[in-house]
Amino acid sequence: MCFCVHLRHTCIRKRCMRLRKTKNRNAIKWGWRTTAYFTLLTLLLSGCWDRKETNELGMILTVGFDQLVDGTKEVSILWFVPGAGGGESGGQSGSSSGGRQGNIYRYTGTGRTATEAYSSIQQKITRRLFWAETKIVLFGETLAKAGISDELDFLFRNLDTREQMRLFLSERSAKEKIYELSDPNVVSLLLSFAQDAKFRSNTLVEVMQGISGESKAFFLPYLDTRKINVNLKQTGIWQEADKIAVISQRKLTGSLEKKLAKGNLWLGPNLLRRIVGVPFGKDGQLVTLEIIRHKFRLRPQVSGNKWSMEVRIDVEADVYQNTSNVNFFAAEDNLRKLEGPFNKEIQKEVESVIEYLQTEARADAIGFGHAFHCRYPSIWKREKANWNERFPSVETKVVVNSKIRRAGLSTLIQLTDPKK
Repeated sequence: MCFCVHLRHTCIRKRCMRLRKTKNRNAIKWGWRTTAYFTLLTLLLSGCWDRKETNELGMILTVGFDQLVDGTKEVSILWFVPGAGGGESGGQSGSSSGGRQGNIYRYTGTGRTATEAYSSIQQKITRRLFWAETKIVLFGETLAKAGISDELDFLFRNLDTREQMRLFLSERSAKEKIYELSDPNVVSLLLSFAQDAKFRSNTLVEVMQGISGESKAFFLPYLDTRKINVNLKQTGIWQEADKIAVISQRKLTGSLEKKLAKGNLWLGPNLLRRIVGVPFGKDGQLVTLEIIRHKFRLRPQVSGNKWSMEVRIDVEADVYQNTSNVNFFAAEDNLRKLEGPFNKEIQKEVESVIEYLQTEARADAIGFGHAFHCRYPSIWKREKANWNERFPSVETKVVVNSKIRRAGLSTLIQLTDPKK
């Protein structure tokens, strides 16, 4: 009995040893195979196969699109060569200006389409044009009135373009605007200016969303170039955007001038640190308020065939300057009394913008259509095809609620001023 048990245990131990040896051999075999595979893959890889050397590239900073009288498309680019000592000559279609860290060049090409015009530029230069540094796209006003559909298609399909580049309009041709930029420092100023949120400049992604949205409309700011005196011997260039274009169905349908452009700021998310003057008191002098925070909301309502929209704006502000005879530190709580005139001032500005968009531009660039779609999806599905005809008839009510938080630190000047 004992001999049989011992024999069985011996057989089990031998079988286990054979299994261990088999597993070890398999593990070693797979280890060698894995090593061989990785070694082969390493040999096949060539490293940075898609590298782009700096000395082979021309960095596009700004690109402009125009349309000539005969319908020919014109593309102008402002591009930068880092660390270049000299420049490539472009003849009549190109020019350059040197800087400490490189040269800036301007080239223009023409063609039946934007792609042909851009290709004609690339054929004139030896460097490959690179879009990674492109921050600004300019459209000439003549082209915008005819339609920028083809140019947007060129930007959307180009794999090299960046989604965060910002789009502007130019009252003159985009070519003239680009050829005014001759200093690398001015270009840097222009690029930082494009990122300022208060000018309502849209990125390429936001334009895509506007085109594919319910209203097919969006805003683009005009970029205006003005010369300023730097010193007695030199003049510089300053960029401003105090006019906003209304784009509907990819065409320019109207523009918000200075006063309307300021009112349009209430209808967006970015309004921090804006200064607003409100007439107040018996003498009607201005009380200047600084906007600290604001919130913009749309509340749609459909009742039968009647479509209405409540535009609600909540504002928080501080007194920035007081030129009236009102003492905001008195017991009468004059800050609360100031909120009424302040609400009316905002309401008047917003109503002017909405009236212009409904009657003249006839473009829903605010986003009424999106609000109706979210609130009434089934109704919107039936009526979306007629939205351009329905939008001008939407009844609009503007409701403003403001809260003035602080009157400042002191009223000493006001109490000691003999004029008051």
